[in-house]
Amino acid sequence: MDQSRRIEIIGAEIQEEVARRVKAAGLYAVMMDETADVSHKEQVAIFVRFVNDTNATDCRLGERLLALVDTAATTGEALAKLLLDTMERHDLNVQHVVGQGHTMEEVAYAVQLSASRPEEKN
Repeated sequence: MDQSRRIEIIGAEIQEEVARRVKAAGLYAVMMDETADVSHKEQVAIFVRFVNDTNATDCRLGERLLALVDTAATTGEALAKLLLDTMERHDLNVQHVVGQGHTMEEVAYAVQLSASRPEEKN
């Protein structure tokens, strides 16, 4: 197994553990930050913030990187879709989001619109 494959596997395990902790917390906040890397490729860092309730007397705020995702588009709509797709990939319920942080006003607007749309009935 080559080094890049090992890094990929370790990264996936870390993301699974972060998602597990968020689910255990129940409610959480999301934060997004979009930037270009040194090769000028657009990337979005998606963070989650949650209360790590180890027991009734020892609650701690956890903030973890959930994903670093390449993106071709940086419109509010594209970033909202990227966020929702990432949350779905990690089986995180958008209805449990209680706060959001961002660096772009349009991202907040798009996320609010997407989160408030009625669920589709099957």
